[in-house]
Amino acid sequence: MDAVLPRKASTAGVSGRKEYISMCAISGILNHHSVSVAENIVKKMTAAQTHRGPDEDGFFVDDRVALGHRRLAVIDLESGQQPVSRDGITAILNGEIYN
Repeated sequence: MDAVLPRKASTAGVSGRKEYISMCAISGILNHHSVSVAENIVKKMTAAQTHRGPDEDGFFVDDRVALGHRRLAVIDLESGQQPVSRDGITAILNGEIYN
């Protein structure tokens, strides 16, 4: 069985330029040591994925973890910011939460 790989680029029809398939992107660093996580590193990781989520970015950083998210705003343009936090729990996901 052949592996299905994500398509990185295709040639455009009318314009002749390459068009990229966009989707959200997630990056993160988990630190098991006593030193703080470098926020600038996760921001660089997330910036490198801007082509996957060109509409918005979001970050969560504390002493042990740094999370980054690039957003492709397809639907629900005004309330889809990430990371999401509630009751001391922070999450980043690629998908939608209903209810």
